[in-house]
Amino acid sequence: MRIYLTGQRNFANRGCEALVRSTCQLLNEIAPGAEILVPSDLPAFDRQQWPEHEAAGVRFVPTYPRPLWHHAWRFLMARRWPARHDGVTRLPLNPRQRAALAAADRVLSLGGDMYSLDYGPPVRIASLDAAALDAGIPTLLWGASVGPFHAHPALERALLAHLRRFTGVVVREPLSRDYLAAAGVKNLTLATDPAFHLPAEMAAAPRLDHAQAAGKQLLGLNLSPIAYQLATRHGLDFYREMAQFVRARVRRDDLFVVLIPHVMARPGRRGADDYQVLRTLEARLEPAVRGAVWLAPPTWNAAQYKGLIGRCQTFIGARTHTTLAALSQGIPTLSLSYSVKATGINQQLLGTREYVLPLPQATAAALEARFRVLRAQAPALTTQLRAALEPARQASREALRQWWGR
Repeated sequence: MRIYLTGQRNFANRGCEALVRSTCQLLNEIAPGAEILVPSDLPAFDRQQWPEHEAAGVRFVPTYPRPLWHHAWRFLMARRWPARHDGVTRLPLNPRQRAALAAADRVLSLGGDMYSLDYGPPVRIASLDAAALDAGIPTLLWGASVGPFHAHPALERALLAHLRRFTGVVVREPLSRDYLAAAGVKNLTLATDPAFHLPAEMAAAPRLDHAQAAGKQLLGLNLSPIAYQLATRHGLDFYREMAQFVRARVRRDDLFVVLIPHVMARPGRRGADDYQVLRTLEARLEPAVRGAVWLAPPTWNAAQYKGLIGRCQTFIGARTHTTLAALSQGIPTLSLSYSVKATGINQQLLGTREYVLPLPQATAAALEARFRVLRAQAPALTTQLRAALEPARQASREALRQWWGR
């Protein structure tokens, strides 16, 4: 039995790594002995990030990229003519990739926010999934946040028609479920993000050992280039506001602040890099404050970052998968939001949007106000999260079993 994962390129984004590793863990439970094909354009790096991949039945396979002219053409097609159905789900694939898909017994489309407009029209993933569906392969959209696509009605019609073809659609929060149910998408299940199943690993962090031995509580903080860009676009002096918040937490609350990156530029290339954003923030702090701040290295894998987040008593994160790593361990978390996915996930687990702060509003004063509520409610939040986690995990397992049984 061969399972092909679409929606995966490489593990420079540790959220992608978390999705792949946790999904493979669940597949090993449900379909022991299956071969799981994971596309990668950085196979050496991905193997290094996950040394145990072979034991999980994983084989990294090429992504078969198109030439640069094709990417430019695809971009223009998606931006200028989004109404064309073939511009959404029928862009041509590399023949070798089409053959690799056709050789699979099952296709699992890794979710996250691939089917959203957060990064432009979802042309590439829709093209891959459509090829699998055209070949009659049972295909599951897995652990996703979907849409909304209201801003582009023609694009919305095409994508919803595409999504109705899936063998099953598993969404990770109720806003996506409600949106798709209203659009007539069947075989729809609400579960949770697969990364909730990722085991945590502990890596050496002597500075944290020392801080905790001295009785310090740890506040984890993740920021991203998207957070910087969105806040700046709305007129915030991003680094000044964040530095002011960190400064106050160290001086007033006597906390030790852990700066945690989760997406780094691909090795040898430029690109989105949380580590550089956090390093810039650290440089804005006075030496006395930096003594109570530690920037985690950019080389850890997803499981190690989850272990690091698990050591924190509270957490604030811009990257969705850092907040998921915290929430899945029962840690009171404030989500710095740039899309509906953070709101939906909080609504599902906590029944409230109180712990979601839209990035355009992320001033030092707003952060402080929300953080004080978070700390005051921390024991109750931890209890509520722990009660919600196991049913959510079980829903994921059951959704995967149902797809496997079809």
